[in-house]
Amino acid sequence: MPRKLAAMILVLALVSLSSCGDSDSGGSGPDTTPPEISQVSIADGATGVGLVEQLRVTFSEPMDEATITETSLVVAGRSATGYIDYDEATRTASFTPDTLYAINTPHQLIVTEDVTDAEGNALASEHSTAPIHLCRLPVVCQAFPLLP
Repeated sequence: MPRKLAAMILVLALVSLSSCGDSDSGGSGPDTTPPEISQVSIADGATGVGLVEQLRVTFSEPMDEATITETSLVVAGRSATGYIDYDEATRTASFTPDTLYAINTPHQLIVTEDVTDAEGNALASEHSTAPIHLCRLPVVCQAFPLLP
């Protein structure tokens, strides 16, 4: 009797191990899904954005922090300097200016395909916002949204 029980346990163990890593049978294989941008802190084409506004991008999965740099998370049109940070807990990358953005100048937030997730998968395509318009004071922006 103990031999039959041991044989049954061995058969069950082999059957369950045979499906490990087989994605067709529900096992988990390597992550090959590219990350996505799930949220951007500034809406496309926003106006009246503050001159020292922090720009944030939240990703759909944990990212490789080393790939989030000033060449892969770009604020185009900016004259401001600042720093880029990544918060692993919230999966959010941010650009924080340490000087003012250029006044009444359209800016764009661009995330390139150089950004990868923790498994090395790159974004499927570059992401860029529509031009963001910055002004000195929100009141001025509301009265004259696109000053030259």
